[in-house]
Parts: sequence; C-alpha cells; structure tokens
Amino acid sequence: MPPLSKPSAAPLHLILERSRVLQTALVAVHGLTLIAALANPLPGGIQLLLGGAVLGSLFLSWQGLGRVRGLTLNPDDEWEIIFHDQTVLALLAPSTILTPWLVILHLTAGNRKFAIPICRDALDPESFRQLRVYLRIAGHRALQSSSASA
Repeated sequence: MPPLSKPSAAPLHLILERSRVLQTALVAVHGLTLIAALANPLPGGIQLLLGGAVLGSLFLSWQGLGRVRGLTLNPDDEWEIIFHDQTVLALLAPSTILTPWLVILHLTAGNRKFAIPICRDALDPESFRQLRVYLRIAGHRALQSSSASA
C-alpha cells in the first residue's frame, strides 16, 4: 500500500472557545467529589481540609480552561500552541485520543508535554471535522511508519 501523502492544503487554524460541556463536566465532577469529601465518617477537620482541596482543584482547573487560545497546524506537521502571552511549537504524540465528541491532543515540545482537551462545542463544526480528519490520517501515517521500521 503506498504511503499517505501529506496534505497540500493551507495550515489548519483552530480558535478555541470555552466549552460549556467541559465546564459542566468540571463542575459536576468536582461537585460530586466535594459531596464525597464532606459525607464520610472522617473527623470534621479532615472533611473541611478535603473540601478545601477539592475547591482549590476546581479553582485551578477553571483557570486552566482558557489558557490555550488557539492551535495552528503547519504544513510540516508542527503544531503552534497559542497561549495568551506566548506561542510554543510542538509535535503530535501518538497517545492523542480521538472520539466523535472529544479530542485530547497530546503534544510534546522538548521536555514539555501538553494535553489539550477539545470538545465538539469548543470549535465550529467544520474546524472540528477538519481536526478529526487530520488526526485520523496522522494516525494512519504513524502506523505505517512504525510497521515499516519493524
């Protein structure tokens, strides 16, 4: 089977919006965890400490939701991660997760690793489709290159 050719299309630009689905899931999971932390037989002081830790986690997670402003896939398969104050070049890791409603991009930049969750509602439908198509093709390329080297 011939190797898949690289797409000659323009770079893929993704402008990420805040995902209501991701926000709701974040609040729901932390809410259930808070209930579990407070509704257990541990002493009250430990319950309050656990509850504070859960609320602190929710606060930090909420702050991180808008950290990545956008992504650009360059023609040479490098990803530009666009933060509020900087841009980082990264490569796609094979551990990236792809589902019909959620993509978790695993990107590496030197020693730094990034896991960027992208829910369907964080992008316009066409951009989400293009991202999923690219990742399917990239996955096939990775499989072909690993089987060719084996």
